[in-house]
Amino acid sequence: MGIVLPHGVHFLKKYCLVSSYGGKGLKDFLHCKPYSEAIVYPNPGSTQLTIETALKDLQFELYNANGQTVVSQPVNNGTTTVNTSALPAGVYLYRFMNKDKIVESGKWVKE
Repeated sequence: MGIVLPHGVHFLKKYCLVSSYGGKGLKDFLHCKPYSEAIVYPNPGSTQLTIETALKDLQFELYNANGQTVVSQPVNNGTTTVNTSALPAGVYLYRFMNKDKIVESGKWVKE
């Protein structure tokens, strides 16, 4: 079906984020968007972030508001946890690289 995320939220490939909570046993749509190559959660987060991807040989890069790389680590298919406890609260930008190509990017907030 998809990747199971915390709190009953599921990610359906090439479809939508849906919740398994709701009345009458039907799934309620939370947010429909195009398929993501990788998911970063929780967002906002605090001491760690989790990455889910089915892709191999990715490089995860996290940048602070000044554009400095604060995390850079390889990511392969499955689940990867990144320790963010040493980072100050703020807004960060991330991207996933495969060789010289950006395959996914977004914003992550640390509380």
